[in-house]
Amino acid sequence: MPSRDTFDDEDDLFGREPASRRARQRTNPVLIIGLVVGGLLLLGLVGCGGLMFLFRQAGPPMKPAGADAAVIEPEGGKEGPRRIYKRDEFRGLVLHKNPAEVIAAVGRPDGTDDTPDGKPRTWYYWSRVLNPATGKPDSGILDFDGDRTVVRVRW
Repeated sequence: MPSRDTFDDEDDLFGREPASRRARQRTNPVLIIGLVVGGLLLLGLVGCGGLMFLFRQAGPPMKPAGADAAVIEPEGGKEGPRRIYKRDEFRGLVLHKNPAEVIAAVGRPDGTDDTPDGKPRTWYYWSRVLNPATGKPDSGILDFDGDRTVVRVRW
């Protein structure tokens, strides 16, 4: 005797088709290949980006915005290792001094922003002042007034 769960004939299906007649739903192989290739490309891009991040080389410190003036170097070429000053010491050496006195005290600037007539407006000393918060070298920026003396020191 057949069990209740088995169908004896097609009229016992109640409007459904038998499994042998139903079309099997299949995923398009082009879609599967596209997903696999896209996933591999994404993994490759992420992997290359990670390698670039790990093996990046530290470049020179970034110049402040607007510091597109020429770099001043002494006649004898580049100087050797430069001294790194504490902020208070650096400020005391340069504040209210003229350009010649500043150069004598802390050396030539790494970058300048001069007025069209050649008078100094801003001088940049990159990686020459110690940042007390991080303990790493930071930039010192000197602002000159119309009388060619340092009136403000920024970090």
